[in-house]
Amino acid sequence: SRVVVKTANPLKAVIQEANARLSDVRTRRDVAVEKVGKVNAQLADYRHDFNYNVEFRKALIGKNGATMDSLMQDFGVAVYLDGPNKNKGELSVYGPKANAEEAIAAIKQILEEEEKSSLKEVVDFDPNQTRSFIGLKGANIDRMQSASGANIKLDGDKITLSGTAEAIEAAKGLIQDFKDNSASDQIRFEKAITDIVIGKGGSTVRKVERDSGVKNIRVNRDLGLIVLAGHKDAVAKAKAMYEDLIQTMTKNTITLPADDKVIRLVIGPQGRTVREIQDASGAQVTTQSRGPSHSIVIRGSKEQVEQARLLIEDVAFREEIKIPFDTIMYTYLTTRPKAEATGEEGKEVERLSPLEAIREQFDCDQVSAIRGESKIVIRGRAAAVLEAKELMLQVLKRNMPPATKVPYPSFLFSVLTRGDGKKKLDAIKAAHTSNVLAIDVDKEGKVVAVVGHPMSTVSILEAARLDVASLVASFPVETLMVPSSRIGTIIGPKGKTINAIQAETNTHINVDKDEGSVVVFSPTGDKEAIQKAIDQITALRDQ
Repeated sequence: SRVVVKTANPLKAVIQEANARLSDVRTRRDVAVEKVGKVNAQLADYRHDFNYNVEFRKALIGKNGATMDSLMQDFGVAVYLDGPNKNKGELSVYGPKANAEEAIAAIKQILEEEEKSSLKEVVDFDPNQTRSFIGLKGANIDRMQSASGANIKLDGDKITLSGTAEAIEAAKGLIQDFKDNSASDQIRFEKAITDIVIGKGGSTVRKVERDSGVKNIRVNRDLGLIVLAGHKDAVAKAKAMYEDLIQTMTKNTITLPADDKVIRLVIGPQGRTVREIQDASGAQVTTQSRGPSHSIVIRGSKEQVEQARLLIEDVAFREEIKIPFDTIMYTYLTTRPKAEATGEEGKEVERLSPLEAIREQFDCDQVSAIRGESKIVIRGRAAAVLEAKELMLQVLKRNMPPATKVPYPSFLFSVLTRGDGKKKLDAIKAAHTSNVLAIDVDKEGKVVAVVGHPMSTVSILEAARLDVASLVASFPVETLMVPSSRIGTIIGPKGKTINAIQAETNTHINVDKDEGSVVVFSPTGDKEAIQKAIDQITALRDQ
């Protein structure tokens, strides 16, 4: 016969144990529910519920919960606001019936007062009056808010009032008073006189505001429109002032024919001359061009227009000439001699440079040397320019200072005119100051000119010249020939390669594509740095 052995099922035991625990939990739950029911039955007379407008929730809570805390402490109750859903608008008060009723009455009073003070009303407003309505730093609107107790918010053409019904009515009365005494108006004008309407730096606008008392003037350049706003009497006065100004400008207008040269002279460098004419006369001066024809238009009062016309004619008939000169005379012509002690008290009198002296002697508008052009510019009345020219030619002929020149490679220009190179040239000049007037580095001529005083001689300047030549020769220079096909490799894209070599070796590298040469020099005289740069360039060349 066969024997069957039964084994225990472990899962069944686990299930039985879980069921036992679940039964225990249910039993304890039922006990708890029964207890809660008894408590709720006992508290039924101590809980009072009602709904409220959630818009006033903040008023009930108060700042940092102050109002709510005060309610609970004053009436000896517990107040439960909202629930899981804060927008539900439910409120529960727990406590003895009498206490709860008093607390609820206080809460309802808070809500009623808040509702009364939360009324809103919108009134229309003229935005042109914004500046006047607000007042300086908000003073006017603050005054109306304080007087009425309402909150006043201005937004474009609308004013929103909020507060109690009484406060809103008071604010509306104050706003109506403002409107009754306020006005706005517009004046059109020709765009050509915009600058006069505004004035230099807004001077005309400020003057009209000051003299009329109007609070706001806006000038629209594109539309040719003046907008006035403020007290009705001030607006009327400002309008009259502007209409008088516009009539004057329109009535007293003259047009002068002009050519390119006259236009250029009247405008002057960077517009300086025409600004001076306008400032001196008070008139508006503009230029017009219609194809090949040009004209100058003058607007203003009769006296202003006449004065401006005379000033323009004085400018228009002026001459301008240019005289070539050797730039070695630049320092002599532009340097003021040392001041001299004169008079009984021995006070020093500042002397003028030759150019300044000629300008002052003949009352010219301009006598100046343009070094880059090697020209002396003389400008002024025709007779004065002619006399100044004659004297300038004599000065150039009689006072040509002795000079000696030292050639230098073009790539040394920046070294000789900046940093240590310039300091060394200045030191050479200082060492020979009794004989040397100036040491000039001529970029175009690629020479360093040693210029002496007019009474010096070239032989006296020899010592200074030798010092300059020694300085030029002191910069170590190496030249490397490179096939034209390898120049691009040495320079690199956008100069990247050659710039990297210069930065690493602290050298200056000059590439001459036409000659196929690369010149390397060190501003500090570092021969090892030069050799390092040469080695790198050679490697690139021979790749």
